[in-house]
Amino acid sequence: MDLVPLRFATGKDFLRANKTTTRILHRTRASFPRGEEVVLDIAFPGLDVPILVRAVVAAAGTSTAVIFRPLECEKDTWRHLRRVAAGTGSMSRSHVRYPAEVAVDCRSRDGRRIRARCRDLSVGGVSVDSSACPDVGTRIRVAIGPLADGSVFLAYGLVAWVGDSSFGVRFLGPTSAALRVALRRASETGRLGVLAAG
Repeated sequence: MDLVPLRFATGKDFLRANKTTTRILHRTRASFPRGEEVVLDIAFPGLDVPILVRAVVAAAGTSTAVIFRPLECEKDTWRHLRRVAAGTGSMSRSHVRYPAEVAVDCRSRDGRRIRARCRDLSVGGVSVDSSACPDVGTRIRVAIGPLADGSVFLAYGLVAWVGDSSFGVRFLGPTSAALRVALRRASETGRLGVLAAG
């Protein structure tokens, strides 16, 4: 999956580029085949860190522009980006989050096991999809992986938020050096394959 940087001078510029709310126009000379999945690396004033959103190339009919459509699983993130750009929402993330569809095995202190799928991952925490969600504040051990290289990352954290079928874990203490290296490699290369399931 390619990482596509989208930089906007203002939040209004971001809103102008996606007037339809479900698609965003990007002027570029790069070639993108229709239907290709990419990760949009979006930044504009008001965002503490760039936000990564999985999308698909919806149209690429000219040599100077392409239209991206965020994936259905990104609709909440997209709505939040629009609120921040419009000045009606705020952003409080301290780390860049990387989309990463890998298995996650969580265990609470009482031994309860929760199998889940990672939605996104950062040095500070992980967001997962799961039908069974622990309570906010639960201490939890998280095993993330295996990743493309076969590695599994082990981290400890607290459940920071719970949604209908998802929850977020804020890591306690420093993140493993191996995870930081994998995230840095994904950022530097613009390729997220290092975070894909093996």
